Amino acid sequence: MRYKHDEGVLMAGPTPESNLALIEELQTLVSADTYEMPEGPEFSYPAVGQAVDDEMWQYITLALGNGVLALPGHPYWLEEPDNANNTMKLKVSPTTGNAQAVLRGFYHRLLRDMTLSFPMPTQTTTYYVVLELNPLKAKSPAGPISVKVYPNELNTESGRQHLILWTVVRKPNQLMSDAVVTQRRPKIAPTLAVDSEDQLPPLDTVLWGTIVLIGGSQQPPEIVRAGGGDETGTPTVWVRVTDPEWYEPGDTATYEWVGHGYHRARRRVGNTMEFRGRIRKVDGTNFIPGGGSSRGYLFWTLSEGPEQEQRFITATSGLSGQSLAVVTVYRDGEVRALPLLSEASWISLDGIRVSMKE
Repeated sequence: MRYKHDEGVLMAGPTPESNLALIEELQTLVSADTYEMPEGPEFSYPAVGQAVDDEMWQYITLALGNGVLALPGHPYWLEEPDNANNTMKLKVSPTTGNAQAVLRGFYHRLLRDMTLSFPMPTQTTTYYVVLELNPLKAKSPAGPISVKVYPNELNTESGRQHLILWTVVRKPNQLMSDAVVTQRRPKIAPTLAVDSEDQLPPLDTVLWGTIVLIGGSQQPPEIVRAGGGDETGTPTVWVRVTDPEWYEPGDTATYEWVGHGYHRARRRVGNTMEFRGRIRKVDGTNFIPGGGSSRGYLFWTLSEGPEQEQRFITATSGLSGQSLAVVTVYRDGEVRALPLLSEASWISLDGIRVSMKE
């Protein structure tokens, strides 16, 4: 089976249980009874002594966001394809024994693994594994949210809302284990603020993806995110968002590090892609003007290119004269380079900053 990846205990203080208790307490205000809207150009709610229906509750809590609580153990994980029965299992976390999520202010909890069916299709079919909030089940003892599997499109009748957990693409006569399974599972990421880095909470006490703003009167503001992850999915490192680390893909069969300066690397900072590094050809030959192809020597292929083609002038191996190269970042994501006037044994990517799509 081929997987495509897009990829704690709660903060000391609020826990899933305490949050659930708070939601249950607030839901004492919720009523499925018809709410009589007052006359006039405006109104507000909740009002003391008046009912709040489930639609109003969804708007009241909309700022909470929709997503999985990324506790240890990869909750709502889809695995164990069964070729004989065309099924897979949506699993609870083996660490916590459950899976938890929030959708439009309502809370869902999966207490044991569920076997889901993906029937053999007669044509290529995309199955959506979702949590569905159904307003028609507002008074159901089990609550308005349940796990559903839909082929090709979601059911949005009666104001149903969905949190997509996985997609499973099956072709006719294809084994369940050969289906393309793609993780979606958006995660709830709380935002915290501390005055200094030494005040960051322990990583095993926060949800994966938790954002922390570091900044007080004594230092410039920084933003970090709880990331990494051990075998249970517990975050293991604070990743700097305002100053992310450089990604170094290493040498290839064609190009390698020249032996001095930076290794070939890139990083994304906001809507800007930054590059650095010095590159030479593995076979020892020089880069020549007009070589490689009409577009130049291909150094990199990004998964996503900029909105517009962008060109930069960079240094090459020469220490005197016109020792320069033009580096072009194309809309299709290709990063190519060409010496301008003379051959070069290496070309630099230092200082290139590309404006990417938002």
